[in-house]
Amino acid sequence: MDTRKVQVTGKSTYIITIPKKWAVRSKLKSGSPLSILYAEDGSLIIKPPAFNEGRKARMVKVDKKLEHLKRDIIGLYIVGNHLYMASYLYNKKKQ
Repeated sequence: MDTRKVQVTGKSTYIITIPKKWAVRSKLKSGSPLSILYAEDGSLIIKPPAFNEGRKARMVKVDKKLEHLKRDIIGLYIVGNHLYMASYLYNKKKQ
């Protein structure tokens, strides 16, 4: 993980630099737009314009508490997975 310092330009603008290696690999040029996603935990996700998510599907097992399932789905959504398949196995216990 890279660490960058926040700089202030003007009275109300904060800036950070991006790693050159990432910029070159992402084919960024001066003026290239970047997508910035705000995560619930306060972090930012920065995506270059050529980033192609496609339609990724993830399997989510429904074998846990509802709160854990919610967290799993929210986590997948934050990282860009917007298509989910749920799998539920019903086990009837012998009495």
